[in-house]
Amino acid sequence: MDVKCECGRVAFPTPQPKPWHVVVCHCDACKRTTGSTFRVSAIFKTELGSGSDILLNGSNENQESLVRKAPRAAESGSVVERLFCTACGVSVAGRRLVDHEPASGEWLSIPAACIDGFDWDCLQDKDLVSHFWTSRAVGKLRLPEGMQQFAQNPPHIA
Repeated sequence: MDVKCECGRVAFPTPQPKPWHVVVCHCDACKRTTGSTFRVSAIFKTELGSGSDILLNGSNENQESLVRKAPRAAESGSVVERLFCTACGVSVAGRRLVDHEPASGEWLSIPAACIDGFDWDCLQDKDLVSHFWTSRAVGKLRLPEGMQQFAQNPPHIA
């Protein structure tokens, strides 16, 4: 699948053909960055040498002009880095940092809305999807029966 920002200047393939996991996050930061009630992110295992790795880790000589990196402290205590297109401002990816560097062998979070061909029907798959920060969900949002959900971040992510 292909990832691209709104203007198309930042474009790269997903690290794998399908996400390892899908997260629907209701935290305040995700609501602010999307301007919506939650953010849907496809989670991919990172792989060195993939198109996304080359673009997002700076091996591409034009990378600095295409992507802006913005680290922030997450409520979980981790440091998360969001990557934005410098032209249109769309967030194209996120990842956890360890000692100011991308955590190796972990994950790359890509907003589902930026993925061409994302299978929105997968949001009903109880084995693939988790809802995070449901304690911050807006209103009386009803989750599908049996859907994995966490009031905050799950312990294995924090």
